[in-house]
Amino acid sequence: MTFNDSMNIVVAMLESLAHMALVTIAYGIIQRASGPRPLRSLLHALAFSVGAVSAMLSPAILAPGILIDGRATVVGLAAAFAGPLAAIITASTAISYRVSVGGSGTAIGCATILTAAAVGLIWAHWQSRKDRTTLRALVVLGLGLSSHAVIVLFVPMDGRIAVLAIAASTLALVSFLATVVFGQLMHRENQLIERERMLRTYAFADPLTGLPNRREFETRIGQCVETAKERGAGCLLLMDFDHFKLVNDRFGHAAGDEALKQLAVLLKSSLREDDFVARHGGEEFVAYLPGTAGPEALRIAERVRQRIARRTMSVCGHTITVTVSIGVAVADAGLTLNDLFISADRALYRAKTGGRDRVELAANREREIDATIPTDALLALQPAE
Repeated sequence: MTFNDSMNIVVAMLESLAHMALVTIAYGIIQRASGPRPLRSLLHALAFSVGAVSAMLSPAILAPGILIDGRATVVGLAAAFAGPLAAIITASTAISYRVSVGGSGTAIGCATILTAAAVGLIWAHWQSRKDRTTLRALVVLGLGLSSHAVIVLFVPMDGRIAVLAIAASTLALVSFLATVVFGQLMHRENQLIERERMLRTYAFADPLTGLPNRREFETRIGQCVETAKERGAGCLLLMDFDHFKLVNDRFGHAAGDEALKQLAVLLKSSLREDDFVARHGGEEFVAYLPGTAGPEALRIAERVRQRIARRTMSVCGHTITVTVSIGVAVADAGLTLNDLFISADRALYRAKTGGRDRVELAANREREIDATIPTDALLALQPAE
């Protein structure tokens, strides 16, 4: 084993580390990119495949066709952090390139790639059952991926056992350190992304019901109202939990909170898939019905009202029946989102002062819609005695 042989191995592995660092940066960029998950998987596969091939472009050559590089570690990280699709594509690309290079070590080289992919996938499956990835888990992954270096000892090089031993130990050490370091960086990137996602969720979601909050509703619906004014279709429903204070006073705030959560689920399931419902504040909820004219909005609101009135809720050991009052406003030309809220709020006020458990239409549209709904349909919209 000459000094040059040792230096060649060290230099090759350092170059592989540089390629792994670039792949780690690419991984973070792709993870943060928007788009469907399958597309991100393909981009991960491309990044890791380029990294694996790049690592094989400058290997340590122990003998003609016998190469030492960091390709297997790149493949293992792809399997562990980017998923099965990225693992399959990266491993296939690396094997294809290794076969094209040829030489007596081709079979051994392909075996190391397959071994690393299998280890990475097994580790990822194991981690999927745990709440978080710890440093100890990354050490386990590092030991698993570095174990592929043992295969190097079976490379056909008669009389050069020392060279193979040094190559295997160097490859194992670098593979272990690279896996732990770059795996930790990828894991931390995933943690940061998840934390940012949770912060966005907390900022735009109601913590009690899980529905979007008023801020998110106004952000997402503002443009829809502009579109509705142009097309003349779109309605807003403002819904209020009747006598909510009595529920709190009689059964306690915990029961009131549970009733609000159940009401939120009921509202969401009672509306259509494209309708957007949010908690407006307190015991008020709001929904926007895109592409919906006034008559249809009234029918939907009445359906929601009746379904809630017929449903009993079990809260904190008590069985209660709740009702809602609903104000309906239609997006007319010239109305802003704030105008729409004001109109719906006025209609809601009339519904509550008129006896609650009823649906009322904003005054500026009542006459027009009354003329478009048959008399029997109008009677059906009145609350049951």
